[in-house]
Amino acid sequence: MLTATPALASSSNNQKTEHSYFSKLAAKSRATNTTYKAGQYIVRLKAQPASTYTGGLRGFGATKPSAGKQLNANTDAVKSYSAHLKSTQVALAGKFGFKALYNYTLAYNGFAAKLTAAQANALAKNSAVSTLTPSKLLKVQVAPSVTPPSDLSSIRYLNIDTGVWDKNGGPANAGKGVVLGDIDTGIAPENPSFAGDPLETASTASTTPAIIDGGGVDNVQFKKADGGTFSSTIIPDAPGWTSSDLSTKIIGAHFFVNGFGVGNLGSTAARGEYVSPRDGAGHGSHTASTAAGDYGVDATVAGTDFGGISGVAPAAKISVYKVCWDGPALDESQDGCAESDMVAAIDQAVRDGVDVLNFSIGGGAAVTTFSPTDEAFYNAASAGIFVAAAGGNAGPDSSTLDNASPWETTVAASTIPSYEATATLGNGAKYAGASNTVGFGTLTPVPDNSVLVDAKTHTAGGSTSTISALCGPNSLDDATVTGKVVLCDRGTYDRVAKSAEVLRAGGIGMILVNVVGGANDVDLDQHSVPTIHVSNAFNAALHAYAATATPTVSFSAGNTSPIQTPVPQIAGFSSRGPVQADGSDILKPDVAAPGVAILAAVNNGPVGGLNPAPKWDFFSGTSMATPHVAGLALLYLAIHPVASVSEIQSALKTTATNTVDADGVSVTDPFSQGSGEVNPSRYLSPALLYLSKQSDWNNYLYSVGEVTHSDPGFESAVKIDPSNLNRASIAIGDFFGSQTVTRTVTAQSIGTYQATVSVPGLHAVVSPSTLKFTKVGQTASFKVIFTKGNSQLDSWATGFLTWKKYGSPSVTVRSDIAVHPTAVKAPLNESATGVSGSIKVPITAGYTGDAFLIPLGLAKGDISNPTGPLGNQYSGTAVQGDHAVYTHDVIGSGPDFENPGTEYMRFNVKPIADAPTTDLDLYVAYYAPGE
Repeated sequence: MLTATPALASSSNNQKTEHSYFSKLAAKSRATNTTYKAGQYIVRLKAQPASTYTGGLRGFGATKPSAGKQLNANTDAVKSYSAHLKSTQVALAGKFGFKALYNYTLAYNGFAAKLTAAQANALAKNSAVSTLTPSKLLKVQVAPSVTPPSDLSSIRYLNIDTGVWDKNGGPANAGKGVVLGDIDTGIAPENPSFAGDPLETASTASTTPAIIDGGGVDNVQFKKADGGTFSSTIIPDAPGWTSSDLSTKIIGAHFFVNGFGVGNLGSTAARGEYVSPRDGAGHGSHTASTAAGDYGVDATVAGTDFGGISGVAPAAKISVYKVCWDGPALDESQDGCAESDMVAAIDQAVRDGVDVLNFSIGGGAAVTTFSPTDEAFYNAASAGIFVAAAGGNAGPDSSTLDNASPWETTVAASTIPSYEATATLGNGAKYAGASNTVGFGTLTPVPDNSVLVDAKTHTAGGSTSTISALCGPNSLDDATVTGKVVLCDRGTYDRVAKSAEVLRAGGIGMILVNVVGGANDVDLDQHSVPTIHVSNAFNAALHAYAATATPTVSFSAGNTSPIQTPVPQIAGFSSRGPVQADGSDILKPDVAAPGVAILAAVNNGPVGGLNPAPKWDFFSGTSMATPHVAGLALLYLAIHPVASVSEIQSALKTTATNTVDADGVSVTDPFSQGSGEVNPSRYLSPALLYLSKQSDWNNYLYSVGEVTHSDPGFESAVKIDPSNLNRASIAIGDFFGSQTVTRTVTAQSIGTYQATVSVPGLHAVVSPSTLKFTKVGQTASFKVIFTKGNSQLDSWATGFLTWKKYGSPSVTVRSDIAVHPTAVKAPLNESATGVSGSIKVPITAGYTGDAFLIPLGLAKGDISNPTGPLGNQYSGTAVQGDHAVYTHDVIGSGPDFENPGTEYMRFNVKPIADAPTTDLDLYVAYYAPGE
C-alpha cells in the first residue's frame, strides 16, 4: 500500500534522510531538476573567493597568495575584492527578499540563508548561483571518557618530549610563532592549560601578541614565524566572556550561532551553554589544549592528581571559533554544529591568518569530497592553511569515514598505555581490564574473595533478566546483590549508569564485560563502585565461573594477568575506509594518532553556571586524535615556516608506522590506520615528499565530476585518472586487470633510493625502481604498474610501496596502497524517452569469460489521482496532524503477490499543479491479501 501525505513543512524524518545524501546531490545540481524545500541553505556563487581569485575582473587584481605564502586579508586588494563579493551577495538577497545569516568571501564565495521553497527554487535558477546545499548538522567526534597512565600521557608515549621538542628549542619554544585555529565548542580561558599574560596595547604588530587600534575597531595582532601577521577583531563582551579573556596565549575568539539558532540552545541552567566563545561542553577546551596547551600543567580528575600535562605544541598560540552548541535535550541528541556556522568560522579563520585548523567534527560517512565545508577547507588549504580533520567514531564498520578530501589530513584514533586492574577469580584465573577506580580515588576497595554474582540471575521484581543482565536502572534485586561484586554485560545503558545501579542495589564492585567482540573496546569511566571493564575475550569464562556454586573475586591495581595489552591498536570506534565518495580513488584515513585515554582541559566548574575552577578530563574519540596531528603540524611549521599543506601531510604519512591488533600482531590495513600511527621522531626530516597543490586538486575535482569548466577557477582543469593525484598513498577504486599509476617525489635528502612494492593478490612493478638525487629539491617521477594476480574480484587488495635509501642511517619512505579489482562496472541508472528504439549502456568487465546476466523487462506504470477527505484514512501510517492521506493499492512481487516475477518497483508522487510547493511524504506498507 502507498500512502502520500501532503504536509505544510518537511518532517524531521525527511530532513534526516535529505541530509544523509545532500552534498552528493548538490554537487550534481546543475544537471538535475532539483525541487528545493523551505529550509536553511548554503548558497555558493560562481565567482572565486578571495583565497583563490586569480584576477580577470576589471578593477580587481588577483588576491590568491603566491606559493609558500598565506592569504593576507588586510591588503587593499583582498579588502576591495571581498567587499565586491559581499555587495553582490547583498544585492542578490535583496532581489529575492531575504537577509543572509552569513556572507562568505575568503574561504568561500556565497552566503547562508533561511529560504522559502519559492526563494530557493528561484535562486537556483539565477545565473550567478552555482549550487544550493542544505546546511546539515554535524557532531563533535568524542567517545566516552577514559584515563591515561602517567603525566604527559600521549606526549611522552610519542616521544615528543624528547627529540621533537629539542628540535624546536625545548617546550618553551615548541610551536613558537604559529597559530592554531580550533573550530569546536569554544574554550575555558581560565584553565592553566591556556595561561598567558594580559594583552598590552601597541602601535604595530610584533612577535608578542598585542592589541592594535584598527581605526575604531581593536584587533589582536601577532607577527608569525612565516613573516605574516595574524590579526583578529576583538568581539564585544558576551555571556561568560569579556575581552580580558584574551591573552598572549588565546589571541582570537569568535562564535557562530546563526545557523544553529539561538532559540535552539539549551538553557544555561540545564546545559551550561554560553552564547559566546566560552566552552560549555568541554570538547573544544580538550581539543585546543591537546594540540597547543601549555607545558607542565598539573591536572586533577575526581580528586586524583595525574601530574603535569602538555599540548603537542605548547608554545603555539590559539584562536577559537565556536560553532558547536548544546541543544535543550539532556541526551545530546539535539546538540550539533551547523554547516553554515562552520563555513563562516573557516572564512573567519582565513581572514585572521591562522596556520593550522583543527576540525574534530563529522557528519557520518562521506558521500562527496566537495561538501561546503570541504570546499571551504579547499580554499583555506589553497591559502596555505593545514587542516587536520577527524575520521569519525562510527567504526569498526567499513566505509564509515568522514572528511575524505585530499587536502584534509584525516585522522584515525589509536590507543596508548592505559590504567588497568585485574580481577582474580576464586579458581585462580586472572582477567585484566580497564580501570581507574581500582587503586584510585576515594571509593571503598573491594575486599579480597568477595562473592561474585551474575546480574542476569539476580533480577528485581518488575524487571526482566534481559534488563538485569545489562544492569539497567532498578533491575537488580537488593536482597541478593548487597555486599557482592556484580558481573554486568555491556550494552543499551550508559556504562556509568550500570555501576550506579550496582551501588543502588547494595553492590560493592562491578566487572563490566563486553558481549560483542571489538579490538580494545574497553573504557575507563568515573564509576560509582570499583569497576574493571574487560573485553569480550573473557565473556564466556566469566559467566561460566559466575554460575558455579561459590564464585569469588579479588580486585587488584595493575595488570597481573598473563596477557598484556599491546599498543598502539586502532580503537574499535574509529571510523574506517574505504571512502566510497567520488570513485574511491582517495585512500583514507591518512594517519592514526592517540585518541584513547587522552587527558586534557575541559569546561570549568559544574554544569549550569560559570565557575572559574579549572577542570580536566579523559576523553576518547577521533576528536582527540585529530589535535595530535594538528599539534604536529604546528611543530613542523615552527621549523619549516613556509611548508605547504601537502608537504606536512606527506611527511606525516611516509614516516608513519604500523599499529597492532589485540594479539600484538602488526596491522597493515590502510582502511583502519591509514599509513600508520604518526612517528614524531622522524616526520620533521622527511626524505622524499609527495607534493600537490591547488591546480592538482582542481584536476582531481574536475575528473570526478565535482566541478565543471564553467566554475570560475576550474577553467583550466584537465582530465586525469583520479588515482594519479600526487599523494603519499595509492588507491584504485575500480581496477580492471591492469593499470599504471604515476607519482612524483621531491628529495629532501640526497642519495640513491631503491623501491620495493608488495600488494598480495596483484603483480606490481615500479619503474624505474631506482631513483638518484644529487641535490635537495630535485624531483623524479616513477610509475607503478599493477596487473591482476589471484586477488578476488570485488575485494580490496592492500599493501605498501617503500623507497629505501641505504647508508648510515638508512631511510625509508613508505606509501600505503589499496586496489579494488572490479568484476563489472555499470551505471546505476540509464534513461531514455520515446516509444521505441534502444540505448547503449556502458559496461566495463574486470575479467574474461561468460557474464551471467538476468534481463528484466519494463512494465507500464499506473497513474492514480486519488481524492478524499482530510484525516488519517489508514491507521498503520505514521501520520501526524490534519493532513490529507490518500492510499493506493499496488500488486507487487513475492510469494503472496500476484506477479511473482517482479524484481524492482519504482514509485513517484508529485503535487497538483495549483499547489506546487506542497510537501509530500510517501509511505510504503506491506499487507497480505485479505487484511
